Amino acid sequence: MNKNVKKVLFLLIICIFILLIYKIIDIYAVFHSEMDAYVKLENGIWNITVNGEKITTGVETEFTIDEITATQDIHVKPGRLAPGLSGSFEIAINPENTDVSVRYDITLNQEKLENSNVKIKSIEEIEKNYPLIKTSENTYTGIISLDDIKKGVIHKIKMEVEWVDDEKYNENDTKLGSSSIRQFQIPIKVHAIQYLGEEIIPVIED
Repeated sequence: MNKNVKKVLFLLIICIFILLIYKIIDIYAVFHSEMDAYVKLENGIWNITVNGEKITTGVETEFTIDEITATQDIHVKPGRLAPGLSGSFEIAINPENTDVSVRYDITLNQEKLENSNVKIKSIEEIEKNYPLIKTSENTYTGIISLDDIKKGVIHKIKMEVEWVDDEKYNENDTKLGSSSIRQFQIPIKVHAIQYLGEEIIPVIED
C-alpha cells in the first residue's frame, strides 16, 4: 500500500470519527433537552384553572356549559334556543403561576351532546387574538407560552355553537327547544399538557 492510499484512508477514518462524535453530541443534546424539560415539569409548578376549576396535567377534564348567550329571532322567545339559531359562551384558561409553557385542546364532546345537530360555528381567543388551530373535527388547540404566563396572561376563549336546522330531527328539536337556555347544556373537554415546541398540525378539511 503506497503512501497516498494510506493518507486517503487516514483522512477518511478521521472524517468518519469526527462525524460519529458530532452525531453522539447531537443525540446527547436532544436527550438532555428532553430530560431537562421533563425534570422541569416534575419539579415545577402546574396550576391551571378552566373557568375557576383546577385541572391536572395530561388528564382530560369535562365541563358542562349551561350559561349560553343566544342570538335572538322574532319567532323565538328570549332565553330560548331553537333550530337555525346560534349561541355563544366563554372559557377562561388561567395558567396562574405555572412555570412551563402549556398546550391546551378544547373539544366539543359529541358523545354527550343531547342534540348532534349542535356544531361549532366559530371559536377564537378574544383578549389578544392568540391563534387557535383546528386539530380534529371538533377540537381546537392553543399555546400559552412561558413568557405570557409570567405576564399573567389569561386565554379567554369565545366559542359559538350553531343548532343546525334539520327536518329529520324536528320532534327531538321541539323537545329540546322548549328548555330554557340554562337547561340547554354544551359538554366540552379540556386537555392540557406541557408544550415542548412540537409542531401543531391542523386537520385537513374536506
